Amino acid sequence: MYVISLIGKHRMLFAKEVTMTLAKERASKELHSKPDPYCGGFDYAEIYNQEDKSTIQKNGIGCTWVKAG
Repeated sequence: MYVISLIGKHRMLFAKEVTMTLAKERASKELHSKPDPYCGGFDYAEIYNQEDKSTIQKNGIGCTWVKAG
C-alpha cells in the first residue's frame, strides 16, 4: 500500500493507492489541479511505501520524483 501526502500552506490531503503507478498519477493530478482561491494549492507531494518504508517526494509541477531523506 502507498500513502500519498499532499502538503500546502493552508491545505493537506492524505490518500492511499494500491500501486506506485496509481499513487504517482493521483499525486501529480492533485499537484496540477487548479488551486482553491481560499486555501491555495499544494506545495509538494510525498508517497510513502509501507512495504519497504521508503518515501519519494515531488516538489513542483515540472519536477521529477526523488527519494526523500
